Amino acid sequence: MAPFAWILALALGCRALPRSSHEPIPAEDAVLRPVQTRALDVGTQELTFPNGFRVVARHEKTGPLLAIVLRIHTGSAADPPGKEGLAHLVEHLTFLSNLDGSGRLGELQENRGAVSNAYTTRDATFFVTLVQRSGNNARLELAHMEARRLASPVHEIDDATWNVEVDVVENELRERREQHGAGVLPAIYASLFPSGHPYARPIGGTPASLRRITRADVAEFTRLHYRPENASLVVIGDLGGDALGQIVRRALAPALRLPGTRTPLRPPLASSPAIAMGPSLARTSAPQPTPSLLLGWVLPHSGGEQRFANGLAARLVQLLLWRKAVEDDDVIGVSCGVTPDLLAALLTCEARLVDGRHVEGTRQALMAAIAEKVPHEVVTLLAAGHVAAMVFGLEDFFHQALDLSAKVQSGEPTFALPARDDLVDEALGLLERRVTPALRSCARDPPISARCSRPVPVRPPPCCPAIRPRSSSR
Repeated sequence: MAPFAWILALALGCRALPRSSHEPIPAEDAVLRPVQTRALDVGTQELTFPNGFRVVARHEKTGPLLAIVLRIHTGSAADPPGKEGLAHLVEHLTFLSNLDGSGRLGELQENRGAVSNAYTTRDATFFVTLVQRSGNNARLELAHMEARRLASPVHEIDDATWNVEVDVVENELRERREQHGAGVLPAIYASLFPSGHPYARPIGGTPASLRRITRADVAEFTRLHYRPENASLVVIGDLGGDALGQIVRRALAPALRLPGTRTPLRPPLASSPAIAMGPSLARTSAPQPTPSLLLGWVLPHSGGEQRFANGLAARLVQLLLWRKAVEDDDVIGVSCGVTPDLLAALLTCEARLVDGRHVEGTRQALMAAIAEKVPHEVVTLLAAGHVAAMVFGLEDFFHQALDLSAKVQSGEPTFALPARDDLVDEALGLLERRVTPALRSCARDPPISARCSRPVPVRPPPCCPAIRPRSSSR
C-alpha cells in the first residue's frame, strides 16, 4: 500500500456520539432505519440495517476532517484456485466503475478534494477516503460514492480499460517483487501453511493467474462478496447534530436498498492449522543491499485480547533477538512484526546481515535467545512501551477506522481496555498468561519457516504509463 503520508497522528478527545434528531422516515423507506444499534467503544455506535449492512460512526472533534472506510469482509482467501489475485484485481477495477455516466469513481473522488486509497489483505478489502473540507456536501457525496461502489462495483468497464488495468496490476506485482523483495514474505506464508490453505497463496496472485481471470470471474466474485451483509462502512469525524442521520438518509440509500440478509458472510474463526516442519533453512534471492535471515511463526488469530498479546510477543521477541544479535559480528539489526489475519497471525523477524558468513550459526543463536529470561524491570518497560504505542495508535485517525472495521468483521466481543493506569499491569498479565508460554514453545521447536534471502542486482521494472497503480496488496 502506498504510504499514507497525508495522515497525521491526532491526539483527539472523544466524546459521546450525539443522538441524531432523525426526521421521520416514511414507512416505505424502512430500509433506511437501523434494526439494531450497539455501542462498540466510547463515542462509537454500530448501526445494523435490515439488509445486513453495518455503519460504524465515531464522533470526534475534528472540524472539517472526515475519514470514511468501506470494508468488504472478503480478501484473497476467497480467490478460486488458479485465479489468485482476483480480489485484488476487483479492488482496482472498482475505481474505474462508471457511476451511471457521471464519471469513474476514482476521478469523482479526486474532483471532490478527497485522498483515497485501497488495499487487499487475506481476509478483507479496504477502501479508505480522507477529506478535509468544510461543509456538509463533501461528506455526503463521498459517503454516497462508497455506497455506489458497493451497489455497482464494476459498472461499464470496457475491454480497453480492463486490459490496461490488468497490465497495471501485473506491473505492480513485478515492481513489488523486483524493487522491494516482496516475494520473500509470500514464500514464508507458503512454507508456514499447508498446501491448499488459502493463506498459502499470494494475495496479488501471479502474472499467470491474473491472465486466467475473466470478466465472468469478476462478475461472479462481486455478486458473491460485494453484498450489504458482507460490508461495513466506518465514518469518523464531527458527527454533531443530525450529521449521521443525513449521511444515512441522503447518502447511503444505494447500499441500504440492496437485497441482503442480516446474516454476515464471515468465515468461521479457527485455531492455527497443524503444520508439518519444513527444511531448517531455505535460501532465496531478492533485490536488497545485504543478505537477511527471516524467521516466521504462526500465532493465534488476531482478535480481541489476542491481538494485544500478539503485538506484545513481537516486541518481546525483538528485544530477545537484539540482545543476542549484538554478540554476532554478522548481524546489522533485527526487526519483528505481526501480520494480523482472521484465521491466524504471522510473526516474522528479520535479521539484516553483513554478508551471511555463518547464517546457520546465526539462526541457531537467535533461536536460543528466545528461551532466555528477561529481567522483570526490563519487561515492565517493554510492556509500557507497547501500551504507549497502542494508545497513540488508537488516537491516529486512520488506524481508528481500521481498528473499528476489524472489530465489526471479527464478530468477537470488543476487547475493552481498562483505565490507562491499569494498562501496563494488563500487559504484564498478558505476557505471563499468553506470550511467555508461546515463546517457550517456539524455543523448543525450530521456527516453521527460516529463509536466508541473498541480494541480487536490482532491475528497473517495465513502465506502464497509462494508469498509475492506485493500491497494493499486503
